Amino acid sequence: MKKVYISICLSLLSMKGFADTKPILMYSEPYQYVNAISPNGKWACGTTNDGTSQFVAFIWNLESNEIQNLGTGTIAYGVSDDGTVVGTYPDTEASTNGAEVTSSGYWKDGKWHHLELPEGVKYTDPEAGGIANCVSADGKYIGGSVYSAKGIFTPVVWENGKLLRILSDQYAGSVYAVSNDGSKAGGWTYTKNSGDTRITVMWDAEGNQHFITGDDTHGSPFYAIQKFSSDGNKALYEKGIYDFTTGQTTTISPINPEFWGFVLYDFSDSLSAIGYEQTLEGAQFPVIYRDGKTQKLEDYLISQGVDFAADGMVAPRADGEGQYNLMIAHSISKNDSVMAFTFVDKDYYMRSAVVKLNQNSTNPEPVNVQASALEGLSAAKLTWKAPLLNSANVKGYNVYRNGEKVNSEPVTATSFYDSNLTTGSYEYYVTAEYNDGQVSKASDMVSVEIAANTANAPYALSARMKNAENVLLTWNRPQSNLPTKQYYSSDDVISGFGGGNNSFEAAIRYDKGEMQMYKGYKISAVKFVPREKINGWDIDIYKDKELIYTQHVDQELAYGKENIVTLNTPVDVPQDGDLYIAVKTDVPGSTNSSNIIGMVYDKCVSGYSDLVRLVSEDEFYSLNEASKASMSTSMPVTWAIGAILKTDDMSADIDKVASYNVYRNSEMVGSSETTSFINESVPAGDYKYEVEAVYDNGTVSGKTGIDFSAVTNSAAFKAINDVNVSCGDKETQAVFNWTTPVDNDETVIEYCGKNPSQGAVGSEDNNYGYMAKTIYSGDKLLSYNGYDVKSVRFYPTADADFTIIIKKDGEEIVNQYVENYKLNEWNTVNLETPFVLDENSTYDLIIDCFDVTPNAAPLALDGETPFAGTADLYSLDEGATFSSTGFIGNWMMGLIATDPNASELPVEGYDVRIDGTTANTAKLTEPTFTYDFSEGADLNATHKVNVDVYYSVAGKVEGSAVFFTLATAASIDSNFINDIKLVRGDNYLRIEGEGVTGVDLYAANGMLINSSNTNVVNISGVQTGTYVVKAKTANGSKMFKVRVSK
Repeated sequence: MKKVYISICLSLLSMKGFADTKPILMYSEPYQYVNAISPNGKWACGTTNDGTSQFVAFIWNLESNEIQNLGTGTIAYGVSDDGTVVGTYPDTEASTNGAEVTSSGYWKDGKWHHLELPEGVKYTDPEAGGIANCVSADGKYIGGSVYSAKGIFTPVVWENGKLLRILSDQYAGSVYAVSNDGSKAGGWTYTKNSGDTRITVMWDAEGNQHFITGDDTHGSPFYAIQKFSSDGNKALYEKGIYDFTTGQTTTISPINPEFWGFVLYDFSDSLSAIGYEQTLEGAQFPVIYRDGKTQKLEDYLISQGVDFAADGMVAPRADGEGQYNLMIAHSISKNDSVMAFTFVDKDYYMRSAVVKLNQNSTNPEPVNVQASALEGLSAAKLTWKAPLLNSANVKGYNVYRNGEKVNSEPVTATSFYDSNLTTGSYEYYVTAEYNDGQVSKASDMVSVEIAANTANAPYALSARMKNAENVLLTWNRPQSNLPTKQYYSSDDVISGFGGGNNSFEAAIRYDKGEMQMYKGYKISAVKFVPREKINGWDIDIYKDKELIYTQHVDQELAYGKENIVTLNTPVDVPQDGDLYIAVKTDVPGSTNSSNIIGMVYDKCVSGYSDLVRLVSEDEFYSLNEASKASMSTSMPVTWAIGAILKTDDMSADIDKVASYNVYRNSEMVGSSETTSFINESVPAGDYKYEVEAVYDNGTVSGKTGIDFSAVTNSAAFKAINDVNVSCGDKETQAVFNWTTPVDNDETVIEYCGKNPSQGAVGSEDNNYGYMAKTIYSGDKLLSYNGYDVKSVRFYPTADADFTIIIKKDGEEIVNQYVENYKLNEWNTVNLETPFVLDENSTYDLIIDCFDVTPNAAPLALDGETPFAGTADLYSLDEGATFSSTGFIGNWMMGLIATDPNASELPVEGYDVRIDGTTANTAKLTEPTFTYDFSEGADLNATHKVNVDVYYSVAGKVEGSAVFFTLATAASIDSNFINDIKLVRGDNYLRIEGEGVTGVDLYAANGMLINSSNTNVVNISGVQTGTYVVKAKTANGSKMFKVRVSK
């Protein structure tokens, strides 16, 4: 990795004849395509598509020329005057199982939001979803469509995120434009007369269709209303501009009477329209219709003073259709002054450009003013950007609080700290003062709230049913009440970063000016999120390039969670340099991981939140900027690293929590000294749970809440399936004993649904076999810490040799051959080596399918939206690498976890049925019953016994049949799989268990490699590969599949 910095290009162009205005031409990064400009011209949005990775939506602040990515797997189609973006994103609320499906949404306040779906609609297929195409100027109304897996589009309009109108339940269509008052929606539809061609349509407030061409029989793939005017009285469509008040169309014609393509995308309130034209020879160029004439956009912009040659960014044309390689014009502001188009740059990359005409070049105001409260201080931090024009002549800036100037001399930096504030709300704006004495107008107003010091509340509250009627609540302890410097928040989604087997150092940075506000403070602790166990971690603190403190981390770490490392010696906050807080990793050379340390993706302050260096490199650099420079793709990350500050007179006891109070529907139901609580015997219903922290010093935090629907867990009231049958005092007497049922909160931890579908068929080259894997970590294990896993289950659909493999943090802890199974139903496999779940670990459940029936799928998928990369993984190389199947569905397999601290169930009594007839005269209260078949009974006749249990809550639950004869007086074993086990050494394989008479070792192709008449077989001479071990006993044999690595 190299230290390289690049920025969005900006060209400031002169315009002859005007002394006070200039056009501004701004460029995106390569492969960023603008789809829309906000009506007021302050924002643009679009999508990065380089053809090699996932789409990434972006929003472009056209006031400050800054682009922000909006997440992977996202597309932006429209943007409002306040910067609300609409499009598609990976939505977990739109699917039936909580997996991500691409659906319609809107981005606001730094995150994507779900758009309500029609009643009863949830997607089971990743090919289904929704799309938001357009948004009104104020962000209130959004138009788009929802679509099925077969691609059937239903046009819809949303209001404030809620579904307002479904515009067709019979014919497909989509909304491309919505009027500012929401009374009109425009786009395309099919009709009973149109066949498979799209018809231009306007839907009114009642959902009635209006075909503005008067024809619903003949359409085109390009026919649609594209935009409405600000007043909603006019619409741009394929033929021109339609006036709803007169019913007339202003026809817009291409430049060339003979053309291959001519498409219009947007228009202004002065009826200027833009799009592109393509000649019969294939030449393509953007056009603008203005003052009754269509012309090339290039010619118009040059006439307005734009000089495309000024910086050499735009490639010249070679086809004679202009001087510069401009391609398509996509959007224009309602006042005609801002336009977006694509072009080919000098390096032949596709980019977008935005031109802003008639911009103040004499005394423009500062842009992108932002205000925030400083942690732990009664102070505000103001930042801004220099004006895009004439910034070289800025003498300084003036900062105004609530209308009063707060600086005595012009501020020469682009930041300001306002201290000694009291609790309350403040409004700020900034002006620029120029060398010639001129002063700009005020910047946009921003506000900041200085809050009173309050104790932090618990966070990440979650709830689930536990046992039959209990609700288990878990949460995280509050963030520190001491001032904490970090760039991420507690509700951010933290993922992992790693560089294979490279040791590296990740760091965050704060500039000197901000650190000077913390004079007298010390760095008392550093926090970070380790994701995987490695050789070691170090905390390093730098002042600029100088290392001023280092400490090895020797405490036990909780992986995947925030860990606080208290410094042995607190460090003074530096006052004469920037502060760097770094975490250094010592990664084993054998590791190949991208999940070493925690980060937040798509949240980045380049050069501050994303610093990194290999341990072999001398200096830190921005990971985002280096990625853009070296790979032409961004890496916008924020490390999950923070520093806790305190003064000498601050007590660390401020963070000590004595207990937590728990509320249900505003009534306190108990307290806990840990970060969990069980609310017992909760009736089914909807509840609001809240938790507050009570600190040692008596301070009580605010409440953190969650809505939860409690449902009685009927599965907890178990049937009696195992009955032991023994002989009584007489040979005709049978004694039945069973275990009193208890509630051990048995839970199948799995990703799959209930219904199996066709699985994946392996390749003939691999004997139709593969390994299937699901991964369990993080939230999937939340609240199951300490639970026992004594069994797993899977759903086989074709004959194969199945082996259960379980890995904990990459280390194998279970390798068990499945001796018996039944096809096309759930099979439970009792583990020979049970284990206890550690919620800080990651578990891989692997089903190895070997020697599969040809052309058959050995395992079922559930046919629902896949948890890609987690529950749909497979390997064809014996587990060396895993990939998503690409099929629709999740593997039908799971871990069966039970609480070791089982609780009693409300058992009222039992009935014993023998051969279908109740044998007891009154309900039994003890788990035993003796029955006499009477003298002369056939001792070899087969009988069956069922024990039914009665619960005070769930009523009667019938037991399974157990078959027996009086001669044997023994029950048939349950369909569980248990047997001897295999232990591996460096040069041997040993079979442990009673009665082992020998061991055979076979190659994967069936060739006998070695044999032993003991329970140990030598493997010192075998090569790396996969082998089958056959353990022989007096009662039969058992097969194991193993991989030997040399």
